[in-house]
Amino acid sequence: MTGFTAPFDRRQTLALASLGGVAAACPASAQTVAERKAQPVPGPTAVMMSLADCGSRAKWVTSVCTGSLALAAAGLLNGCDATSHWQVADPLPRMGSRHVDQRVVIDRNRMTGGGVTAGIDFGLTLAAHLKGEEAARRLQLLMEYAHEPPFHNGTPKEAGPTRVADLTGRTPWMNGKVDAAVTAAAKRLGIVA
Repeated sequence: MTGFTAPFDRRQTLALASLGGVAAACPASAQTVAERKAQPVPGPTAVMMSLADCGSRAKWVTSVCTGSLALAAAGLLNGCDATSHWQVADPLPRMGSRHVDQRVVIDRNRMTGGGVTAGIDFGLTLAAHLKGEEAARRLQLLMEYAHEPPFHNGTPKEAGPTRVADLTGRTPWMNGKVDAAVTAAAKRLGIVA
C-alpha cells in the first residue's frame, strides 16, 4: 500500500510501499495516532505501554501471526474474538480474548490474522475495509495472489496430530517463554484464569 509505515518501536519505523494505490499512514508518533488508518503490529515488541496507548485511539487495531499476543498483552483484545499463529493461539483467552480458528478475524475495529501466510488474506481484507473491494481486488491481481499450496498441510487439522506433535515437541523453549509472558501479561491486566 502506497505510503504505508509500520511502527516497530519509538526509535525505528519501517516504510512499506506497493503499486496498489491504497494509502494507510501509520506514523510512529503516539501524538499522531488519531490520524492513523490502521495500527499494524508485526509481533511482540518492547513498547507494550505505547502500543496500548496508541491502540486505544486507533481507527483499526491489527496484527498478523504472533502480533495478536502483543495486542492481547496490551489489553487491546479484551473481550474480542481474535486469531494468531496456531502454535500460540491457545493462550489468547488467558489474556481476555476469545480464540477463533480462522485466517482473518474481525471484531469491531480489531482485525487479527493467523500465521504468516494469512497476512496476505489479512492485508487484502484490510485494504477492502480502507479503500473498498475494487482496490483490494487490484492489489490481489498485482500480487498475482491465487493461493495454490503444493501440500494441504498448512493447519494442524490438515497436518494431523503426529506432525503437529512432532513440531510442537521441538519448541519447548518457545512454549515456556510464551507461557511466562502470557502469565505476566494476565497478571498485569488483572485477569485471573
